[in-house]
Amino acid sequence: MKNISPAEFKQILKIDKESFDYYYDRAKMSAAFDYYDHIFVRSKNKIVSFLLYKVEKEKVFIRRIAVAAALRQKGYGKKMVEKIVTIAQKSKKKKVYAFSRVSNIKGVKFFKSLNFEIKNKIEKYYLPNDETAYILERPV
Repeated sequence: MKNISPAEFKQILKIDKESFDYYYDRAKMSAAFDYYDHIFVRSKNKIVSFLLYKVEKEKVFIRRIAVAAALRQKGYGKKMVEKIVTIAQKSKKKKVYAFSRVSNIKGVKFFKSLNFEIKNKIEKYYLPNDETAYILERPV
């Protein structure tokens, strides 16, 4: 994995588990960090939030974003998304995309609060329950 210590990886797994009903196991998270770029926010030498993303041909795609449960509603998620928008601007991309489970009402509300709009949906996108995904988009 890209410059992540074992202690940091353990913190990431904990944050992911407390953030999602369908959290990543060690192998899936390791593979995600090998494939995607990442942003961390640290507080008191601990990772308190992370975001996985990929710069693609015409857009930047947010794959996963999570904040430690005890620190939600303090601007960490917003700070990471703002950094992604800056990355998109610097790399001359026109849009930032994110996916969210339809059932993730808090996640959809979060992205909408940051000027994302639901643009489409994909039926049976998420495993294991074949849940529909919203595709959210924000112009840069």
